[in-house]
Amino acid sequence: MVKLQIIGTDAYNKYLLLNTKTQANLSLILEFYGVNSPTVGDIIAINEKLLDPSYEGFCQPYAFKLCENRATMPKDDAEYIALKSGKFSYVLKRIYG
Repeated sequence: MVKLQIIGTDAYNKYLLLNTKTQANLSLILEFYGVNSPTVGDIIAINEKLLDPSYEGFCQPYAFKLCENRATMPKDDAEYIALKSGKFSYVLKRIYG
């Protein structure tokens, strides 16, 4: 999992992100359902595969919904992300369609 800090957003769900380990900037189009949209300063932990344009599952926008059972998040599964927003932490599952 790669930790990304949100450093900017726009009206079209495009998030400007900072990789906290490498200090590299990147942008992704992300949609969130079941939670408030993340804001500047929030942290997203995401599988590095989802950042690789050559990965067969790479596409934008990525859409995620609140996961009912937080214990189901496998650490290396690209279908899940973690979101730390303020004092709250969430597990979200990727959705399609």
